[in-house]
Amino acid sequence: MLKKTIRSVVVGLVGLIAVLYLTGNGFVFQLVAKVLETGRTTAGIDDYLYFDNAEIPPRDNPQAWPCTKILIAPQANHPSIVFTKSSRPWPF
Repeated sequence: MLKKTIRSVVVGLVGLIAVLYLTGNGFVFQLVAKVLETGRTTAGIDDYLYFDNAEIPPRDNPQAWPCTKILIAPQANHPSIVFTKSSRPWPF
């Protein structure tokens, strides 16, 4: 019984690792290793220092963001900004 349980757990872990690599998510193991190596328990905002970064060059013809209609609805202690559906650049 114990042998069957251990075998099931090992097969499940190997399957999970294989699925992560086959779907292109193998970077998760590199991330976990770097986080543990630096002595932290969670990922941080400055983890980009430990990984390859792609630099995106500026475009030759930059375009400004379209202006949107913003409705400002202040509440007692929680001011908020509401974007109307007609002001969104996407159709949904």
